[in-house]
Amino acid sequence: MTIVNATITNNTAPEGSGIADAAYGSGYPFTVASTIVAGNHVPDGATTDEIVTVHPIDGSHDLIGSANVALPDGTLGGDPRLGPLADNGGPTATHALLADSPAIDAGDNPSSLATDQRGGTYVRVAGAAPDIGAFELQAADSIFADGFE
Repeated sequence: MTIVNATITNNTAPEGSGIADAAYGSGYPFTVASTIVAGNHVPDGATTDEIVTVHPIDGSHDLIGSANVALPDGTLGGDPRLGPLADNGGPTATHALLADSPAIDAGDNPSSLATDQRGGTYVRVAGAAPDIGAFELQAADSIFADGFE
């Protein structure tokens, strides 16, 4: 399983609130690259990890809240500072990165994507480096970050 330039947030599950991988006996690699897995929810009394897996996690340039196994060196933790799921342009709703997000310019673009999740004119790299996750903060996105229109 490989997850690249994705944002997995605000999901609810009793175990592995962001990703649950219980494929015992399967020898496949589990790779997470330039991906956010944080801000997911579990019911009271359940395992609180964002990722619950039976496999080691490989990857780089990630922001992961928690996992039941060791995370790759350099993985960021904490609050990714995401906006609510909203129409931020493009054909699908996205979680925009807030202006103070630690994910800004901390990612990678291992698949050489030209655009972020929104497609069209929303480029994948709009700064010193790609942002972590599915959303790339563009100059036009930050103009109205304080809600002024």
